[in-house]
Amino acid sequence: MLTHRGSASLRSSSPFSGGGVAVAQTELEAPDIEGPNLNEYAGPQFGHAMAAGDFDGDGKREVAVSTFEEESTSFTWNQGKGHVYVYEYTPGNPGTWSSGVEVFYLGVSGDPPAGVYFGYAMTAGDVDNDGKDELVVTAPGGDGAGADEDGVVFIYDWDSQSSAFALTHKFRSNQYNGGQLGDNFGWSVALADFNGDGDLDLIVGARYWSECEEEDNCVYGPGPTLLEDWTGSVYVFDHDGWESSSTWREVPEAELIIRGEASWNPIDGGEQTRGYFGVRVAAVGDVNDDGYDDFVATAPRRTPADFTGTCTGQNFSWWNGEETISESLSEDCRVGKAYLFAGAATYPSTEEDAEAYAKLVFNGEDTEDRFGQSLAAGGDLNGDGINDVVIASREHTETSNTEVGRVYIFLLPDYSSGWPSTDDAKHWDAWEANVIIDGPTGEDVVHFGYAMACNGNTNKQTDSRADLIVGAPRGKSPCFYSPPSLDENRGFAYLFRVTGTVDPGEDGDHLTWAAVANSAAYYRIDCGATYNKSAPLLGRSIVFMGDANVAANYNDDFVIGCPGWDTTTYPDIDDRGCIYMIPF
Repeated sequence: MLTHRGSASLRSSSPFSGGGVAVAQTELEAPDIEGPNLNEYAGPQFGHAMAAGDFDGDGKREVAVSTFEEESTSFTWNQGKGHVYVYEYTPGNPGTWSSGVEVFYLGVSGDPPAGVYFGYAMTAGDVDNDGKDELVVTAPGGDGAGADEDGVVFIYDWDSQSSAFALTHKFRSNQYNGGQLGDNFGWSVALADFNGDGDLDLIVGARYWSECEEEDNCVYGPGPTLLEDWTGSVYVFDHDGWESSSTWREVPEAELIIRGEASWNPIDGGEQTRGYFGVRVAAVGDVNDDGYDDFVATAPRRTPADFTGTCTGQNFSWWNGEETISESLSEDCRVGKAYLFAGAATYPSTEEDAEAYAKLVFNGEDTEDRFGQSLAAGGDLNGDGINDVVIASREHTETSNTEVGRVYIFLLPDYSSGWPSTDDAKHWDAWEANVIIDGPTGEDVVHFGYAMACNGNTNKQTDSRADLIVGAPRGKSPCFYSPPSLDENRGFAYLFRVTGTVDPGEDGDHLTWAAVANSAAYYRIDCGATYNKSAPLLGRSIVFMGDANVAANYNDDFVIGCPGWDTTTYPDIDDRGCIYMIPF
């Protein structure tokens, strides 16, 4: 179990007022909760992913936090198991955190299997309308039943009698039951009432689903390597059809299956491959006020058909049985796309193509941006009664700096009278976003927009609009010069507030903000001499927690993940990881 280490120390105590003006910088010192010691070389990297809810129905807020335990050639001691722990916050002055309750893989105590990455993605919601939130946990690297790398998703409910999380539902992509080997089912996950029946349905992304594998016409590159196209897939499982925890639900049983746009194959032709559709999914709420929840899914390596920029493309080589053939995919620019899908009373009887089935399509801006690698939705940012969509290109390159990052806020208009009827109206280009926020300039590899959340309000006493939190986990600090490596990957998190006067306007009518100048406040790991630690990566994950501290202003609080944080000072690096709660 984990122990509480004290409340986050805030260097600034100034109130936050107004949007569009930087009023405070808050430096964080002692974390709220430190990660566990799992005796791994690179550490557990606690704070990789988070989800918040009231899991036991007692009115107090809890947060679920997962480890990453990166398994790679660099960290051969790590096994990529993944662990999940849940903590309850008790309000007070100061408030306190409970010791962690562990959530077990397949509901059985003990370590998960190696390489499953249990807790890679999580979400929470009251799935069955019993007044308690359920916890959804994914393991995109395995299914726990002997298959290799076929992802799984678990739903847990708090059992008050045993004081533990009980596994209630389980879903998988099993290669022997209609799934695919290594499709990363569970890479992303969300909950939404897609068919309007009052229950939350499960939305799961599988970024490595392969169209050529489905059609059994993949080819081999030089040597024994199978040349996969990694089109990607998204599945919606209707809650009414879920069985008990003793039964797996397989991917062919999903009520709605959406496939990424067709990919290149030497047999079928085409100019693009590896769209990774399903890397992110997010519930956006009932955008058009028809009684059905909508959701967004992204394909960060898919390039829009009308993209006019230039790129080097990708070269692919394959063996045709007699010789090696090479082809350059000139349109494979990894620009990125996102799609909004509308809920309905009934599900289609066929598999759907993402581009054709979507009601709205958002196109990325530039080569190698990977627009859609990060996504946030479910909050009304400008107070017009319609929830909005925020999409990041965390690898967007500025004129003189690479991989700085850029965030696009799309303030959705009123679609209650109908979705766009023309192809032009259906598609939004990134430069048409209502607000564009540029990451901090002057350095490379900031990854502004790596994590985002927009479904909470930190100043309810002032307005009813949701706020946006954006993480930049690889941002540098100017404070460290000896050794210079300590200024790398410090991490930042920014709070943005959109005023009610921002009008969606005509195409291309938008505001352009700078990350620092236009944040209401921003946070970073304390860069003073007492914080002599390497690469904390603040802002790698972010979650709104609701009004956890039950303050008189009813403001929503949020938690920032810091998976690279160390318990010891440099050069003793343990990557234990930690989280900070930011109270309002």
